[in-house]
Amino acid sequence: MPVGWAFSIWGLIELLSLLYAVWALPDHRPDNRLRSELAVPLTIVFAGFSCWLVAAEFEPVWTTVVVFAVMVTGLLKA
Repeated sequence: MPVGWAFSIWGLIELLSLLYAVWALPDHRPDNRLRSELAVPLTIVFAGFSCWLVAAEFEPVWTTVVVFAVMVTGLLKA
């Protein structure tokens, strides 16, 4: 099992997700175009996190690399 600091990136991801959720509340909602542009890539990232949890439990291990590549692509797109 990796050391604890190896998972520290998830703290940043969760923090940024929470900040976006608060920012997008009805009173502070960004314009619809911006929300539409962010919705798909960020949904892919969150779905990727769930897929990663499953992939990390099974072989082959390289599948987690593929999941992370898709998630990074979604983050860069967002």
